[in-house]
Order: sequence, then structure tokens, then C-alpha cells
Amino acid sequence: MEASEGKLVATDLGAVTARTGLLPTTALAFADLLKSHAIDFENDFEEFELPLIHAACSCDEFSDDIGQRFHRKRQFNHTLPRIQVNV
Repeated sequence: MEASEGKLVATDLGAVTARTGLLPTTALAFADLLKSHAIDFENDFEEFELPLIHAACSCDEFSDDIGQRFHRKRQFNHTLPRIQVNV
């Protein structure tokens, strides 16, 4: 968020993050990772494929504490309605 003329305005990264549905912490971590290793990725991206997959799978999206994707502890307590049939 940025302040502009007394209003809070989403940054470009914030707006893109909102459209993707990623957690803000995940988007920021990926942006920092990409920015800090940009030259390495340009020189030999294939060398970083597995580390990038690891980074994606170990990000906040999949965390047991705050993750929102494929959460192991999530329980679904949906019950089907009972239908009574008179014969």
C-alpha cells in the first residue's frame, strides 16, 4: 500500500497479488527471490528449477499454520440432509 493524496492505493505488486489469490507473504517472498536471483535465472534457469519448486511448495500457501492450500488439518463437517420417504 502507498499513500497518495491522503488515500491508500495498492502498489502494482499488491494489485497483482490480489488478482492471483496468493497470500501477500507468498507473493512478497517470490518477488524477493526473483529479484535477488534475476541474473542467475537469466544465465541458467534450468539449474534453479528444483529449488524454485521447493520454494513454491514450502511457501506460506502450504504452511500448516497459515496456509490456505491443501491444508492437512482441515476437516469438513458437512452432513447430508436426511430425506424421509413415505411408502
